[in-house]
Amino acid sequence: RIVIRPDHYCKYSETWIGKRNIKFFILFNLYATLFVGLIFLCGLIVLYDDYRKGDWGLFHFMFWFRISGEIVSFEFMGLSASFFFATIISLCRGFTDWERTNKLPREKFTQGSLIKNIEDGMGPINEFYLYLWPFYSPWTNIPNDQLVAGYNNYYE
Repeated sequence: RIVIRPDHYCKYSETWIGKRNIKFFILFNLYATLFVGLIFLCGLIVLYDDYRKGDWGLFHFMFWFRISGEIVSFEFMGLSASFFFATIISLCRGFTDWERTNKLPREKFTQGSLIKNIEDGMGPINEFYLYLWPFYSPWTNIPNDQLVAGYNNYYE
């Protein structure tokens, strides 16, 4: 399918992120941040337990293995959190990275208010309680021509 209002090309999912899937990209990064954050916290507890037992130091392989796991989990948590926050900010501004990269006029493509911009990526505001539910898509069974109604054309 055509990606409407593309934001960026995601090399991990090998597809464009835009209107129909930006909600799922946001949720993936939110849940990845929370999950890896939980792993990071559990790792800190294990490291503290090792420290209390005296199983730490230069010659303890498992201690260094756990330290390296903590570093990797912290980096992945930061990466997914940065994707999450950058996409939320872009969604709230109503101006995609693709539009910014191609130097398109912001006024021409922004939906107007903050609520309209959020609805553009997450669905109707009256169904806000479904925003965090990954199995809900507000654009199911809506053809592309109806989705692009009211949008300015990029090629004019």
